[in-house]
Amino acid sequence: RSARAGVNDCFPLTPVFLLRLCSTMGQVESAIQDLESDLPPQLETFDLKGVAEKIKAGDCKRILVMTGAGVSVSAGIPDFRSPQSGLFAKIRARYPDDEMLSRRPECVFDLAYFQDVNEAPFYEVSQEIMSEGYKPTPTHHFIKLLDDKGLLVRCYTQNIDSLETAAGLSSEKVIAAHGNFDGARCLKTGKEVPIAEFKEAVRKGDAEGGWRDLNKKYGDLVKPDVVFYGEALPRRFFSSLGKDTAEADLLIVMGTALKVGPFNRLVGQVPFNCVRLLVNRDPAGLARPDNTDDDTMPLPQGFVFNDDKNVRDVFHQGDCDAGVWELARLLDWVGDLERLTGQKAPAKQSAEKPVME
Repeated sequence: RSARAGVNDCFPLTPVFLLRLCSTMGQVESAIQDLESDLPPQLETFDLKGVAEKIKAGDCKRILVMTGAGVSVSAGIPDFRSPQSGLFAKIRARYPDDEMLSRRPECVFDLAYFQDVNEAPFYEVSQEIMSEGYKPTPTHHFIKLLDDKGLLVRCYTQNIDSLETAAGLSSEKVIAAHGNFDGARCLKTGKEVPIAEFKEAVRKGDAEGGWRDLNKKYGDLVKPDVVFYGEALPRRFFSSLGKDTAEADLLIVMGTALKVGPFNRLVGQVPFNCVRLLVNRDPAGLARPDNTDDDTMPLPQGFVFNDDKNVRDVFHQGDCDAGVWELARLLDWVGDLERLTGQKAPAKQSAEKPVME
């Protein structure tokens, strides 16, 4: 124990550090479990109140945020994986005869599928995501509030809707791991295409002046700066990752199933004394999934909410907006969040009612 304390004083206890000490993944996992179980509880209570008390005590000054499609659902943008209303379900319904999309609707964001099979589904999905009517949600504004309080290290998002910057976050504070619609270029040549021209063509769909005519004009498929399967993530994701995770003392994860890597690996990259909060409709990113009947895979160094060795992980079940309003109430920040959202805070519920898909 004393040796571990000495190491912890000199280096952040992250999996990256352990990888330099251990020669096999088995040794790494064993060292991680040993170190985590040896830490004292990082919270008085393992709920939103416990997290809020930690922040109010000044123990969480470097907050890292991870977001997925769930934070944008209340803006009107459907998430990807909801069985009935998600974008993937809609893709299956629109293209019932496309065997690839029926089996794996994620192909709509696959570079090889887009380039060699059928580009139309992606442009249709883009039309839905790019609507100008979408506004930031209370969750986006809460992230901006963290920044206003001087607490936000960075927001890493899987979303491609740019609602974080629409809420007022600077581009420096946001890393869009999967890109966004802020730029567009020709797929083969890399020639930049004015994003306004791309958006106008996509809005017109398959009609005259639409995306087919745009591609014909440039002699190439025109693609926004969205990261497809088969493409590398932005360099900034990797160049910022090490420093951002090493200095985090609170990780807030919201609205994501944490199924896509390497984004989901951020959960396990923070120091072992970093509190981790998941606000989501369902558990996600589990080190040991409870349900072995689905395709959920264990996430290395993932959440251990119900484990008797849990010293830092909190799961708040429900939708993201309700979660951040409750956290704002516990932090005495309701007035600040009301000012940013232009909304009155919803009435406090007498008991938490999980919202399930």
